[in-house]
Amino acid sequence: MTFNQQLSDIIKLLNCTAKELAEVSGITPVTLSRYASGKRTPSIDSSELDGLASGISQLAKNAYTVTPEREELRELCDHNAVKGILLSTIQTQPERNYVIDHFNTLVNALNINLNQLAKHVGYDSSFLYRIKNGQRKPGDIDAFIRNTCSYIVSNYNNADSLATLAKIIGCSASELTNKQTFITLLTGWISSDSEKVSPAPIDNFLSELDSFNLDEYIRTIHFDELKVPNLPFYIIHSKTYYQLDGMKEAELDFYKGTVLSKSSKPIFMFSDMPMEDMAEDVDFGKKWLFAIAMAIKKGLHLNVIHNLNRPFNELLLGLQSWIPLYMTGQISPYYFIGKPSSVFHQLTYVSGVCALDGQCIDGHHKDGKYTLYSSKTDITYYQKRAKDMLSKASSLMDIYFKEDEDKLKGFLESQKKEEGTYKSRIYSLPSHTINKDLLEKVLTRTNQLDLLDFLWDNINWHRELMDTLTSHSKLEEVVAVLTKEEFDHYTPTYLFDISDNNLELKYTYEEYLEHIALTESYAENNDNYILTTDDSAPFRNIQIRMKENDWVIISKRKSPEIHFVIHHPKLVNAIWNFMPLVNE
Repeated sequence: MTFNQQLSDIIKLLNCTAKELAEVSGITPVTLSRYASGKRTPSIDSSELDGLASGISQLAKNAYTVTPEREELRELCDHNAVKGILLSTIQTQPERNYVIDHFNTLVNALNINLNQLAKHVGYDSSFLYRIKNGQRKPGDIDAFIRNTCSYIVSNYNNADSLATLAKIIGCSASELTNKQTFITLLTGWISSDSEKVSPAPIDNFLSELDSFNLDEYIRTIHFDELKVPNLPFYIIHSKTYYQLDGMKEAELDFYKGTVLSKSSKPIFMFSDMPMEDMAEDVDFGKKWLFAIAMAIKKGLHLNVIHNLNRPFNELLLGLQSWIPLYMTGQISPYYFIGKPSSVFHQLTYVSGVCALDGQCIDGHHKDGKYTLYSSKTDITYYQKRAKDMLSKASSLMDIYFKEDEDKLKGFLESQKKEEGTYKSRIYSLPSHTINKDLLEKVLTRTNQLDLLDFLWDNINWHRELMDTLTSHSKLEEVVAVLTKEEFDHYTPTYLFDISDNNLELKYTYEEYLEHIALTESYAENNDNYILTTDDSAPFRNIQIRMKENDWVIISKRKSPEIHFVIHHPKLVNAIWNFMPLVNE
């Protein structure tokens, strides 16, 4: 039995609350919460363990005095006996924490669906999520390793997965084509205390988004200094280009003609051309980014159909390059559902003054052909083609800025009666659990009481949203719960889920603990609301709301304030499965 399981059994036996045990033991409720969740275990010579044993024995004596017939309480009345019980669970608790680290590496890199994996390994899916989050450990860790590896070998044996696994394990992809060798190497790696490799996992993507500052980015690329040239007599000539150098020249000529023209019509872009050859040319990459920046600076809107049929890590890296551009509000991203051709690749760009068409055979990118068109007949044809392509495309993500708050609320209103499984990861505490007294106390102390009615209306809207949703579906919210020391190092602001009017409402630690208690009370009174506490604050500027297999909302609070509603299944599933590791 693990320490947290033993502690849970003792609390049930004492018929007390965790808060009562924390008070009598002289430890904080946050610390006890971490012990109870399995995130942390006291060291064998710590004052916390001694205080916990004293608190348990004191409560047991009080209970035994009232109910002496409960013989099971007798042993708990003795401080040394209690400490011995707790020590035995600490000393026998399995270590091998690197197994969970390696497990998380595999889940993130392969985008493994934990619900499907849970069925294979024989765990409840919620328990498997807690194993991934470091809150629980497998009872039989060797069986857990065997079953996990068996599932991966059976379900992740395509070329992309094998290439990813080869990088992680440190072998060649060809070695993994033999099933027995595959399972031997994978089992050996996950069982060994070796360094983990994390090839651009989803946590890097979210961390980059969390720390990104659009103002700094604009200064870095000198976007604010760009001036669009005015050449009224620039003439675009139709031209055919060949091979890789020709393709690069064709793309830059397309943007040059578009930016220098008087046309304000939007740009359409689609390309499923291989990226490896282009990525190697750093100088071309800079010129291409400059061309996109000039088009945005001119005020042109871009409709972009992304090719997302790529290995997951490459997909994330590509999106990281586009996300800053999305934040300008001038790009609408799309994608095609379905598998691409394994034989042909094509490129179609069109603006108000020119069109670029390209094609090549898979594996022969260097032999491609590209044609730039400037006649009205050709431009009209490609504009119609772009319109037809967009009609077949799906939205990759909907992007809402601060001024689009009502549209975002409308989306959430449309979803609140939809049954499903929901989860949120928020960097502060949920606004829908605060009461008016606490809100008024914070506003009074910060001299902002005039905002009470406005904020309370906002909170009531969000509470009604949560109440409706949890009346028919499960919702798990993961929130950071900090110690006093951590709180002093990083004081969380009170984050309103939809609109905070750019407020910075700083808690005192007492107000923070009061809000935690209100949130715990909300969870106790709502069977469909699951509160999961985390002792870290991995994100300071984003929060994540999700509906399983449907959508993800990533809300960035500032620099700029923006909300991404993501629909792409691969991304939705990856973010759903993601849970930041807790670093003790």
